[in-house]
Amino acid sequence: MHADDAAKLNVRRGDEVKVESRRGFIRTRVETRGRDRMPQGVVFVPWFDESQLINRVTLDATDPISLQTTSRNVPCALVASREHDHGAQLAGLSTVVMAQTFSALHASTALDQEGPPRATAPEQNTSVREPRNYPAQPPVIPYSTDGYEVNIRANKWLSCHARTRTQESQAPMISITHFTDRDAQFLASVSPGRYFCTECHAPQHSVRAPVELLLPRGD
Repeated sequence: MHADDAAKLNVRRGDEVKVESRRGFIRTRVETRGRDRMPQGVVFVPWFDESQLINRVTLDATDPISLQTTSRNVPCALVASREHDHGAQLAGLSTVVMAQTFSALHASTALDQEGPPRATAPEQNTSVREPRNYPAQPPVIPYSTDGYEVNIRANKWLSCHARTRTQESQAPMISITHFTDRDAQFLASVSPGRYFCTECHAPQHSVRAPVELLLPRGD
């Protein structure tokens, strides 16, 4: 978390806190240094640490057709352990205040309430390729995908980006990395692990980013 957020909540680096959402909670330690600097109002918890099962906090909604999970973000509240409450102010803060402080994506709606749905911005629909923010970023989808079907029986994107269809469509061919399996063996067709395109490639909407991007745009 950002050091200024920690200071406002009277917690310090190494203090134990509870990260809580409507689904559940975990206990973890505050880190304000780390390799990357977090934006204010945002908390990040690593996914690879089996001692901190952040899946207990995030949403578990899954698309019934593509079997893709929702984005890994959720409004949450932070509560300090009493032994680390350095100013007694944090213990008196309500969940509502905590939710408003830490939810850059949840506006001013309290953590235990459903807010009004935001209007969905229109998808970009152009043939112009978007630049990548970092070298290994999967290319984004610059056009509208309304009506596109991708399931175990059909994949609309392969009708354009498959090797045998690129001359007709003039679309870029699927990356050669999509033809390797988990053992790095090359296959004659797209690997099952790369089949559901929108697991990595996302259509774009004309909206302002709710959180400022602090990663350097390097090549």
